[in-house]
Amino acid sequence: VEIAIGDTRGNRIVLLHATWMAFIEKRSDIQQLVRSSTPSPLMIQDFVIELVKIRDVDNVKLSLCDKCVYMKPSTILFMLELDTMCRAHIF
Repeated sequence: VEIAIGDTRGNRIVLLHATWMAFIEKRSDIQQLVRSSTPSPLMIQDFVIELVKIRDVDNVKLSLCDKCVYMKPSTILFMLELDTMCRAHIF
């Protein structure tokens, strides 16, 4: 199983299921990262999550190997929330 994460420009990265699960397990670290005024990049295997400024606006940069995707912090938080909601309906 692979998880594809993309943006509105057609860029996408594909995460292995194990990487996605590690991403979900680091939920609190990711939430801290997107809310921090002095964030440090977060690494999960080869997957890097960092907060960057583009035109003075905070964006989350997701990088894997030679590809990256930029998202709003609210989108990342929604992805984490969506995973929780999906799991609640599975069990």
